[in-house]
Amino acid sequence: ALAPGECVVVSGGWLAPTGGHAVMYGGERDEGPGDTFSFVVCNTGEGAEHPHMSLGAFPKEKRRTCLPVRGIPRQRMLEGAFWYLLLRLRCFSRAENIADQLYHVLLPFLGGLVALRQLVSFELPESDPAYPYETVQRSGTCYYRCVLTALRYMMKARGFSRSQRKQLTLFLRVCFVRRAEYDLARLLPRASGDEEAAEGA
Repeated sequence: ALAPGECVVVSGGWLAPTGGHAVMYGGERDEGPGDTFSFVVCNTGEGAEHPHMSLGAFPKEKRRTCLPVRGIPRQRMLEGAFWYLLLRLRCFSRAENIADQLYHVLLPFLGGLVALRQLVSFELPESDPAYPYETVQRSGTCYYRCVLTALRYMMKARGFSRSQRKQLTLFLRVCFVRRAEYDLARLLPRASGDEEAAEGA
């Protein structure tokens, strides 16, 4: 069981015969009086047209890539049917597995059957971890971008300063580059060895 203030992160999205999309989910137990929870969808691609958009950085279109549903009663948050339908979207390849299943069916259920437009239209305060707007992905990098967005959300929720969040993000990017460099260093000798063998033949 989650203690007040704790959260759990779950990978998700949807899978269809023509492809799929990866997102991250966050479940949090709210602090303070009342046994309520929050559910956050971290999505940087398909389906991100649903949340509120900002034109503050025009001509770039930035969207709220973290969409929170707040104040969910325990009974609704722990409803087995909700979690079954949510995870089935990703585990079974079906034609009906699309973004609308998440945004127009499952999230309104958590919000107490509140229409999607009401869930996404409100303005968030800058103190809210879901506040930042981001440019959505332009290619099939959802498997990486949604994880990075979820990490940023969790860092802000845990009180990391802006500079601390940037430092950790930079560190992760350096690790990716070093890993790619390491892999290339291992592959290049093999490739040159294959070419030499072919020439000798």
